[in-house]
Amino acid sequence: MRAKLFDDEAVQQWMRTFVAKYVDEAADRELSVAYPAAGNKTPLAIVTTSAGRRFVVRLVNSVSGHVKLVSIQRQLMAWDLPVPAVVGVSVRSIIGPPRHAAILETAVPGAPWLDGNKEQRGAALAPIAATLARFHAIPRASCRSWVLSGRRRAARPVLARARERLGRLRTLIGDETTSTIRAGLARAGESARTVAADVLIHGRVNNNNFLIEDGRVHVVDLDAVTFGHAAQDLVRAVHRLGRAGPHHREIFCNAYREHAQIDEQALARTWPLYEADMFLSRAVGHAREHEKSALTTEERDASIASELERVRAALAGERSPLTAD
Repeated sequence: MRAKLFDDEAVQQWMRTFVAKYVDEAADRELSVAYPAAGNKTPLAIVTTSAGRRFVVRLVNSVSGHVKLVSIQRQLMAWDLPVPAVVGVSVRSIIGPPRHAAILETAVPGAPWLDGNKEQRGAALAPIAATLARFHAIPRASCRSWVLSGRRRAARPVLARARERLGRLRTLIGDETTSTIRAGLARAGESARTVAADVLIHGRVNNNNFLIEDGRVHVVDLDAVTFGHAAQDLVRAVHRLGRAGPHHREIFCNAYREHAQIDEQALARTWPLYEADMFLSRAVGHAREHEKSALTTEERDASIASELERVRAALAGERSPLTAD
């Protein structure tokens, strides 16, 4: 996608004009352009002006998607969350090069969490936990964005997704195992539906969406921000950011407990569904790796069996690592 858009000469000319409209020192249109790792999939370019200021040009393929993202991002800015600031927008560009609506935002400093060494990643976990706690502390009633206030990711679609993943594994794991896990998912879904999806969540917690610099955290990739269950963010944080080992997981959990008012009952009711869904996702991933010849049949079966044990443990209601003893 990047090659079709930003590498086109007409699009590069448009980008210089777009940036110059909002950034004074870019009037000479002397820009250097770089592409983040995600740029091969997402229409995203980092531009640096002749004065050394850095911005991100983000392209969105629909006007409705553009309006939603800008509205959400400005609401997050109003809450003083550490996210990129919207500097300028363009809707008219949907009808000419680059045939996408555009957002110009500040390029926040820092490197992805995963880029640091083990010591640096460990040190960054506490500020990441504190940042997630800030998201989760914002009440839905304070939202002034009609787009964001109307967004909710409740348990029902998560349950449907987990069932779909389980169905893809059925021929590998057999009908009996499939039926047992499906019943557990149904119970977990019913439990999660008793908790209102009113917590502001990032919705896409992973190793690349927290940029770290000198102990400060900025959050990027805001397309999935919505109101939902804190467990969705926390399951991913505990298992993805804490995958280096129990010590890292302990750092994250302790810091989150320090900065958040944890509703332990809500967490206990929602955690099993989100955790089981994540492990099912991993199991499907192992099946895909086998299809690509990245795993032998024996390795695939062993890996899937391991993930299914974790699914069973999650559905059995094992205590969340964030729940107090």
